[in-house]
Amino acid sequence: MKKPTILILGHGGHGKDTLAAIIEKFTGYTFTGSSKVAAEKIIFPSTSHLYSSPEEAYKDRRAKRLVWKHLITRYNSVDPSRLVKEVLSNCDGYTGLRAFNEVESCAEQGLFTDIVWVTRPDLEENDPSIDFGFPDLVGLRSKHRNFNLTFVKNRNLSDLERFAQRSFQSTAS
Repeated sequence: MKKPTILILGHGGHGKDTLAAIIEKFTGYTFTGSSKVAAEKIIFPSTSHLYSSPEEAYKDRRAKRLVWKHLITRYNSVDPSRLVKEVLSNCDGYTGLRAFNEVESCAEQGLFTDIVWVTRPDLEENDPSIDFGFPDLVGLRSKHRNFNLTFVKNRNLSDLERFAQRSFQSTAS
């Protein structure tokens, strides 16, 4: 069985990084959040006059979501999956894509075996830096049948743990 490559999506604060950590715990797969790589490769080089380090830029990411999205979009202008490919060169999964054209490019190239949308029912989906929702992914899945698509309600950690065990533990080597 092919080792999965997993993309975890959803609005800010809905549990993407938490789910990634749980999948790592159960499977040994490694995840990298787009924000950490972007801080080092894209954001800090473009904003070094504002920050003393990539780590400082990373800590300020939530306050500057739209600036980050603009800089990442510019970085990915020739290849919308450029940052994803760089991240996947060192890990099994990715959290936090925010532009639909980037997700679509990844689907066209078959970069992910699984795409997971995480939502917390107790939070609004109002992240201004994300330009798509789960219905867009459903449409993408009907066009490109090369990935599994799952919707996960994050009511509590037990929900995420059950999902990770059921979906990925048997694929771990």
